[in-house]
Amino acid sequence: MKDNNVRSRLWHYTIDPREIYHHLPDNEIAHHAGNEEGNTYGIGIELCFNKDGNFDKIFDNSAKLVAYLLKFYNIDITAIKTHHDFTGKDCPNNI
Repeated sequence: MKDNNVRSRLWHYTIDPREIYHHLPDNEIAHHAGNEEGNTYGIGIELCFNKDGNFDKIFDNSAKLVAYLLKFYNIDITAIKTHHDFTGKDCPNNI
């Protein structure tokens, strides 16, 4: 994504079946969680899939990224939050 693409600044990572894209340094605030606490202290991960896409592969890639981030930052699994935790919205509703 281009640096001047505003949407790329709304979250830190985008995951599809083939790649994990890192748009924004983890220590920069992105506007993804729906509230200030989640935006300020969270790392936003966006899952990108089509209805006919391979959701299992995206989910696998997501699990690998989250495991890496937990280990890298030495944080507990209880720190993982979903969009629902901040907004009440089930996103994506497949999870």
